[in-house]
Formats: sequence, structure tokens, C-alpha cells
Amino acid sequence: MRLSDDLKKRLGKVRLIALDLDGTMLTDDKKIIPEVSSAVERAKEAGYLVSILTGRMFAAAAPFANAMNLDIPVVSMNGTLIAESHTGKILYEKTLDRSCVRDVLNAIEGAPVHKFVYEGENIRHSVKDPEILKYLKWWAVNIKEVKEFDIESYRKIYQILLIGGKKILEKIAENINGDTKCDITTSGFPSPRYPLHFLEIKRPGDSKGKGLKFLCEYYNVSRDETLAVGDYLNDYALFDEAGLSVAVANAVDGLKERADIITVRTNEEGAVAEVIDMLLNNGNQKAVD
Repeated sequence: MRLSDDLKKRLGKVRLIALDLDGTMLTDDKKIIPEVSSAVERAKEAGYLVSILTGRMFAAAAPFANAMNLDIPVVSMNGTLIAESHTGKILYEKTLDRSCVRDVLNAIEGAPVHKFVYEGENIRHSVKDPEILKYLKWWAVNIKEVKEFDIESYRKIYQILLIGGKKILEKIAENINGDTKCDITTSGFPSPRYPLHFLEIKRPGDSKGKGLKFLCEYYNVSRDETLAVGDYLNDYALFDEAGLSVAVANAVDGLKERADIITVRTNEEGAVAEVIDMLLNNGNQKAVD
């Protein structure tokens, strides 16, 4: 299907390209293929602002921004931390109170789940499962095993992540939301690669969508001048905030239903290059009815 005249008109307004990393820009083995790198460079030369918005910790996302020489701040941890990739200068962050972290950890004491505390650029944990640790290494850099969580010594605590069975995590979310007095929000989602479920615990309000809004204000770009590309559940908020939304071919069905455009290519095949070519050429593209 060719792009409608309306979509072409909206494409012509785009100034800022917001890209998810895993499952979108990166291949399944976490590489950027040359075709994507070349397309990003052409987008920059054409005057587009190209940004990365990811669920990864900043230290695990910045190297990809630096490799492509992107000087746009990186939105990491689904909007919890926004920083310059080259300098590490923090432009926005939201942390958990230590008392809140203690309350949450006490509330889940003895529960059959794996616990991770995002402290600065470290993930603190006491997990022995090698498969889970292997998974975490895809999107974190400094993973440190501890015998117990020394909350008082941690400088900044951004999030708590729990991994376990879906029903157990749903019950934990219900309990901590009802029993603790912390200013927190919980978000549960399945792993895109393994038969695992995650529960993310952090301060309310942050998301990739809020991160995109921050970038728009930072660069004086309107919502209508943004285009977002993603593949997974945490990209829902990103699509809600973007002027145009593009789901890659390998995206989850729910995200495709929200998208204005669906690529022909998957992340393995250079879907981001397809999107950039579409922007530069306003060419033919499979679009949502």
C-alpha cells in the first residue's frame, strides 16, 4: 500500500526521529547493521534530529549513540534518566527515596522472585541464575552481585526490578501499591526473549513518551514534527506522544494497532533504514488502513 497524501504531508513536517534500541534499531544479537548506520548519517546530514529512547540503563545505551555520533540526549530507563551521551551530563532524572526502597524490599521479603536495584549506573543483585544474568547483560553494563542490599550507602536509586512468575508479580504489585505509602508506580510486562515476567517499580510519571516531550521542549520541536519508531510494550507511551508512529515488522501486535505505519522490514533487516529512506524520499510504504 502506498502512503496516503495525509501521511506524506505529516512526514514532510518531521524534524525529530525518536528511535527505540532493542528490537528496533538493533538486531537480535545487539548490533547496528551498516545499512542502519548509513541511514542515520544521511538523516543527520539532511538536518533531522535523531534520538534514542530506551528501557536500557544510560551506560548501556550511550555507546550506541556515540558510535553513530548522535549529540542528542539519550532517554534511558524508559524516561527515568535523560543525559548527554558524550559527556554524561544529566538533564533530567527521578530517583526513589531510600525509605521507599526499604519499604518495598521489606514487603517482598521471602517472595520467590529475583530482585534488582538500579543504583547509579549499577544494577545490584543477589541472583545466581545464569540465564537471567545473561539476559540482563544485554541492556545493562555494571551488574554487581551483593549478599544484601546496602540501601544506606547507595547514592542514587532509580528503580527496583523484579523477575518471576506473572501471578506472583501481579500479587506483589497489588500489595505494595496498597500497603506502602511510597510515591511509586508499578509496571508489569513479559520478557520479549525468555519465558519470564518483569515488574518495574519506580517513581510515577516517567515514560518514553514523557522523554520525547522533554526532547521536544529542549529543541523547540512541536509534537507534529516528531516521528517515533518502536517494537514493544514500553513504546505505547512513545507512540501516544509522537506526531507519527512507526511499528517495525517484528513489533508486538498491540503496538502495530496503534501505529500510523508498519515497516516491511524487521529489525534484523534494517527497519530503521527503511523508515529514514521513507522520510528522505517520501516514498512508497506499507501503511495502516
